Amino acid sequence: MADVKQPKSIPCRFEVAWVGECKKPSTNGLCGYHENQKCASCGVQAIHSCDYTNGPMACGAFLCATCTHSLDGDGHVTQDVYGTQREVRCKEKEETALSRTSSVRRIHPETGLPLNLFELLKGDWKSEGYSLERCHYLCLKHGLMGFFPAIVKSEDRMIISTDQILLLELWKLLSPRRSEMDSIIAYVNEGKGIIYEEAKEQERQERIKPIKMLTRSEFTSLLDKEQEPFGWAPGLIGADMNVEEFRETVEAAGRKCA
Repeated sequence: MADVKQPKSIPCRFEVAWVGECKKPSTNGLCGYHENQKCASCGVQAIHSCDYTNGPMACGAFLCATCTHSLDGDGHVTQDVYGTQREVRCKEKEETALSRTSSVRRIHPETGLPLNLFELLKGDWKSEGYSLERCHYLCLKHGLMGFFPAIVKSEDRMIISTDQILLLELWKLLSPRRSEMDSIIAYVNEGKGIIYEEAKEQERQERIKPIKMLTRSEFTSLLDKEQEPFGWAPGLIGADMNVEEFRETVEAAGRKCA
């Protein structure tokens, strides 16, 4: 019997986050699985998975050699965009450090609002129409990491309001998911429709940005303009509650609000 000549193979060089190279045999340096993976940011051939971590979990998105995890949110960007984000962050840190010893508020140039809670508290917030109130929101219940609130889909904006009855009406319009109504204490300006979540520590105050509240008039307007303007934040897959269980959950929450 003649010897069989074994074909040469190259270990797959795809870098798996926090693990190392895949090393499965291949003909070109990428195994059959990884050869078909595209960069989540730009769409070219992916060569590694994102090693950005949130607690004990890595992001894991497939990326090319020049794309990376965004500094703003959970997306992915090119190195050029990432460099710009870093410059903005560095400038923001410098301005924040200077602001800590200044009584002058930093104001957002477009909205005219204090940039964060720390800046708001520099002034007489009560005379400016703010009051401490309980605000309510809807979110998915789960045993995993992550926060998945109800959102205005067109703006990817978290829904939050001082009006529990309004949220109960909205809740019934959402897809049946295991969910709950929760609340926070916040500095609320009803006239401007803006809230800043309450915080005691200065470092946290500097991270709290103003959030637009959902009002009754906006709720009605969105329903008139769009068929399904509200939904759950993406990222948690699964139909974990049937329609009847969902209805009972909302009704039980309604009885507590009454």
